[in-house]
Amino acid sequence: LFAGQDGWIHQLEEQKVTEIGALGGFSLGSRPKLVKRFAKALGKNESLKKLCLDNCDLRDAGVSYIAKALLRNDTLDCLSLCNNSIKVKGASHLAKLLKDNKTLRNVSLNSNNLRDSEIEYFAAGLRVNDTLRILYLNHNHIGDTGTADLADSLAFNHGLVELHLRGNNIGKIGAQYISDALKANKNLGMLDLGGNNIGDTGAESLATALLFNQSLWKLNIDWNNLSDKGIVGFSTALESNKTLTDLRTWGNDFNEFGDPGMYQHVIERLLKRNKETKEKQFREALNSEESATWNRSRLMFVGQGKAGKTATVRSLLGQPFVADWDSTIGADISEVKSTREKGEWRKDSLNSESDPVSSYFAARIMLGMGKPKLHVLREQIGSEEKKYVQKTNKTKTTYEKQDKKYVREARLDKNTGSSSRNKVAKDSNTMMNSPGGRKNEVVQEYDENLLLNARNDADALILSLWDFGGQKVFYAMHHLFLTKHGVYLLVFDMREILNLRTRNAAMKYMSFWLSSIRLHAPLSPILLVGTFLDRIDSEGDLREINNILREKMKSSAAQIINCDSEDLVFFPVDNEKGFGIIELRLKIEEVARNGSLFNEQVSMRFINFLDELLSAKYRENEQKPFLTLPVVKKMASKVGINNSATLLMALEFFHECGMLIHLTATQALTNMIILKPQWLIDALSKVIRDVDNVQHVHDIDEFANVGLKADLDMVSENALASRDFLEYVWEKEHVDFLIDLMRHTMLLSEWNFQRNFGKEKLFLIPSLLRDKKTFKGENAFMKNKPSCIFDFSTGFLPIGVFERLICLVVGHSVICRKKQIQIDYNSELMEPKLYLNFGSIEFEPGLILNILRRDSDIHDLQQIVLVVEDISRSAEGFVVVQAMLQKLNNDVMGTGLVWDILFESPGDKEEQVLSYDEAKKQSISPWFDQDKNFNSRSDSVEILNADIDNFLESL
Repeated sequence: LFAGQDGWIHQLEEQKVTEIGALGGFSLGSRPKLVKRFAKALGKNESLKKLCLDNCDLRDAGVSYIAKALLRNDTLDCLSLCNNSIKVKGASHLAKLLKDNKTLRNVSLNSNNLRDSEIEYFAAGLRVNDTLRILYLNHNHIGDTGTADLADSLAFNHGLVELHLRGNNIGKIGAQYISDALKANKNLGMLDLGGNNIGDTGAESLATALLFNQSLWKLNIDWNNLSDKGIVGFSTALESNKTLTDLRTWGNDFNEFGDPGMYQHVIERLLKRNKETKEKQFREALNSEESATWNRSRLMFVGQGKAGKTATVRSLLGQPFVADWDSTIGADISEVKSTREKGEWRKDSLNSESDPVSSYFAARIMLGMGKPKLHVLREQIGSEEKKYVQKTNKTKTTYEKQDKKYVREARLDKNTGSSSRNKVAKDSNTMMNSPGGRKNEVVQEYDENLLLNARNDADALILSLWDFGGQKVFYAMHHLFLTKHGVYLLVFDMREILNLRTRNAAMKYMSFWLSSIRLHAPLSPILLVGTFLDRIDSEGDLREINNILREKMKSSAAQIINCDSEDLVFFPVDNEKGFGIIELRLKIEEVARNGSLFNEQVSMRFINFLDELLSAKYRENEQKPFLTLPVVKKMASKVGINNSATLLMALEFFHECGMLIHLTATQALTNMIILKPQWLIDALSKVIRDVDNVQHVHDIDEFANVGLKADLDMVSENALASRDFLEYVWEKEHVDFLIDLMRHTMLLSEWNFQRNFGKEKLFLIPSLLRDKKTFKGENAFMKNKPSCIFDFSTGFLPIGVFERLICLVVGHSVICRKKQIQIDYNSELMEPKLYLNFGSIEFEPGLILNILRRDSDIHDLQQIVLVVEDISRSAEGFVVVQAMLQKLNNDVMGTGLVWDILFESPGDKEEQVLSYDEAKKQSISPWFDQDKNFNSRSDSVEILNADIDNFLESL
């Protein structure tokens, strides 16, 4: 850290340091300019987690600067300011810090000569703080008066777990104050009063408090001038107290009254009893079939590029506004925790083996927390939200019939009171407990803090935030990550709605996203968030926006959550000044806490399985961000999940929560379990990029330096990626896996036509076909030719469907070309002609398919049109394109796409359009010629569920 005297500050300014802990003896008090610079950097820093400024002679002025800066910092977790001569002014600023800062968990203020006058301020801040967990105040001069102030704050504080008051000249009166506080406090687990002077009277008061307190597990009263008389009360209190497991009494004089050995033995026996009882309860909970509420949900931020999605996420997290923030590439994932429904979020994450989720979950079960709620919804939910719930109940049966997979709702089984998933898990117990199927005992280390943390976080809500990039090029891949459950936030720029020149485009984007959400999550709540409130001139403008949205969004009204306070269908916010953010946070929490994910009853066995997955995810010696299904099956069997249906159900649940990616449309996809969703998003986004966005485009000079400029040009101009290009952007890591995954999700297909015959492999990425290559020859294309129209106008044709259809057609053409070359080396299939909205592809020798995407805002058209070059083979073309649409609907779109089939025939005067049923009934040529009836099993369930290669072969 010392690259020069102030090198550590430079590191802080550059966001390159997470911990500063080597400044002891470096005097800052005599360098006020340096302190100010440091404080300024600290206020803006978003990387620092731990800061130690012990013995730095900060004094009041320096501490004040630091405390003010930390009011703006939302990442610091641990702060140590020991031995800095803090007086009243510094203490008052620290008190304000405790009131307002929501990230500090550990604060050390040892040896600062703090007296009751300073503690009075500090205690006032502690009284309202719920995030601080550990506080060190050792070796100050707090005395009984200062202890009274601290004790008063403890009676109201709901977060502090450890309090260290060693060597503070606390006497029996101070001990009485502490004892009274312990009778009311339900969170403090460790109290250190060593090196004081509480005497026998003070000890007796503390022993009495143990008759009421059920949270304290460790009490240190060593070196407190106690006799055996003072220790007697603990032997009596522990007969009824079942929580204290550690009582330290070293350095006291136990020789004045009777035989202390008897009391000591009793105390040791009772402490041991308490500890063994808790450890046994913990093991039983850890290996039980019990369940508790999940207490997690998922937020998905979607919307047009530059609408302010990332700025809204940052505002919700309490981070400062940055005007020129780079637009999101692909998607960004983060996690936050909120406690006690106060709308204050702090970053959080699931850790590895050092912090097992199963241990925390077992602690909740020990405490009887997370029991099923009979009434999921609260009375204060807004009227629109109630409407949404009513619709949910009405449509639930229909929805379940349509969905072939397990539909996850937070509904309770009428007989058992357990959720559907938990019931299935319990139904598999017979297999799990049968000979040869018995699970191994799950072993985790018991820690008293587990119970304390579980109690402190009783109302905690963990939110997984997914900020999706708004550029169109990313939409095709977003379908892989949008799930049925969670809360969607559709962010839009209110200025775009008011401006007549941009209104239609803005509304088209909003309609697209609302339709996408309905496609993937027809029952999930949606919050519309309008940004740039500071640029809206009047209340009348807000009402105009509201009227426009209310009229245009009728089809999604049942899912949209209203802003009740403003009587709006959307939430207006100003991300720069923070207006509207608190209300938005509170509404998000309200909706999330009443949602199916949060209230889902999850079995302990599922959580043990999750720990196994997280252990693999964070294992240092294994860099694989994915696992195969056979490996995961072995991990599941270790915790007693030997039933394949239960395993797939667990993986589906964690996929819905955004904790992993597990696609199940085909066996090949089912075999891939992505443990790191952000890794997959980042990998895909290195290939699928907005080449017209300066922030997203690859560095031309960088590619030229490694000899890949021509490869980069080919990607940009023709949407063709070489193997060398892919290996470079993916840094030669997991290249085959990523190519295979993109093939199976129809984001990529092989390309082996004339231009690269005999050379390295090329891959087509249809999402990268450029706007400038839009096909405009529709009249010539359609002229005097019969056409088949797949009409999505009554539903929705998402971006990514046409591109995937092109992928499939090209993929089959590649297979046919390989076969043709084996028969006749000189035989060639026509190289496909591809545009953003059109493809002319020789599907098989002589079978050329012309496929056009036709959109019209004026006529509200969303269609895919097929014209077969050889009219006599039209029936073949129709069958295979229909099968491909069914395949991609099944594999990627969750079977949510709906389309009508029309047949259009050229006539002398006007074109004739018939429905599928009418055309078939009349045997309309060339689609249903009786003498050329083309039968295929390519749309059978067996083929639709086949892997991509088998499906293409079947065509």
